[in-house]
Amino acid sequence: MISKLIFSIGFILLLLILLFAFRGNILSLFYTGDLEVKLSIFDNYTKYLWIQNDGTFSYDVFNKSIVSFDPAIPNSGGQQIESTRGKLDPKELKELKREILANMFFSLNNRYESNDNVEYILKIKIGEKYKEVYCYSDNCPRRFMNIQKEVIKIASNKIEYYKFA
Repeated sequence: MISKLIFSIGFILLLLILLFAFRGNILSLFYTGDLEVKLSIFDNYTKYLWIQNDGTFSYDVFNKSIVSFDPAIPNSGGQQIESTRGKLDPKELKELKREILANMFFSLNNRYESNDNVEYILKIKIGEKYKEVYCYSDNCPRRFMNIQKEVIKIASNKIEYYKFA
């Protein structure tokens, strides 16, 4: 009886360890559909990075903070000082999606308030699932920053970035 209990506990622990270790890959079974990522950074410059499911991306930099959070909305006051378009590798998109799911982006709070002056907004859509998360550089959760770093890493391989925070 005790050996069955020990075996059951061990089996459950093993399953939990495997689930944790491969959570991004396992979760991708449940989050299917197109991927779209929009990262906005507001500091001395306003920067938008928009990655679409087909791998195309746009990166725009403005010389002052502007009202619009969406690169599809025309500039509302800042002077555009950089604009880059390109295409990412499908392998990079797959890794980005895995990173998003492994860091459980859809379970983050919607907003993390602070008095810091560098604001990040990350908008992610996978299939029908959509979420926006706002935070400031001094209080962004680690899971948010992991995803943000992955977004910047894959994009910066393709562009000469300008003052990326």
